[in-house]
Amino acid sequence: MKIPALLLMTLVFLGSVGLSQAVPPGLSLEFIPEDEGVVNFSGTSHYEAGMRCANCHMRVFDVSRSARISFGDHRSDQFCFGCHDGDRAFGVRRNCGNCHEGG
Repeated sequence: MKIPALLLMTLVFLGSVGLSQAVPPGLSLEFIPEDEGVVNFSGTSHYEAGMRCANCHMRVFDVSRSARISFGDHRSDQFCFGCHDGDRAFGVRRNCGNCHEGG
């Protein structure tokens, strides 16, 4: 009976460590849109810039991953473009390759 309790405590500890780091270095997410080329999100570069999950999730992004970014959104202050406006972080205009592979 001690093994399941120890396993549960270990899982709880590892889960809390992951939450405390928010966007952990080394995390990379790949989004595959239909025609625009794969979009890579680097947790490392965002973490090194001082960002954490809570900076965007639930305020800018819904964590359910149901949100879809359209081409028109690239000219808004929604989603990634709230920060990637050319002032706070690199802008998207003529910088497709910063996010889209082959862009």
